[in-house]
Amino acid sequence: MAQFTRRHADAVAKKLGCRLVERKKHCFAQMYHGEKMVLMFGIRRGSREEGHDHLPRELHLTSKQCPELHDCSLSTEQFLTVLKEKGLL
Repeated sequence: MAQFTRRHADAVAKKLGCRLVERKKHCFAQMYHGEKMVLMFGIRRGSREEGHDHLPRELHLTSKQCPELHDCSLSTEQFLTVLKEKGLL
C-alpha cells in the first residue's frame, strides 16, 4: 500500500468499532476497551485524499502491520493482542 488515506482510516475505525468525535478540521476515532479509551487517532477531512501516515504510530503498529489491519490479514483479535503485549490494555 503506497499511502494511507482517509478511506483507509475510516475503514480501520469502523473495523475497530471506534467512536467518532467530529471537530472542525479533523474527526477523531476513539477506541474503547470496556469503559477505558485505549487509543485515539485523527482522520483528516478535506476535498482531496490527504495522507494519513500518522496511523501506524497512533495505532501502536509497525508500518507493515497497519496495512494488514486494514486488509484484514491482521484481525481485530490479533490487534488487541498487540496492544496487550505493549501494555496498553
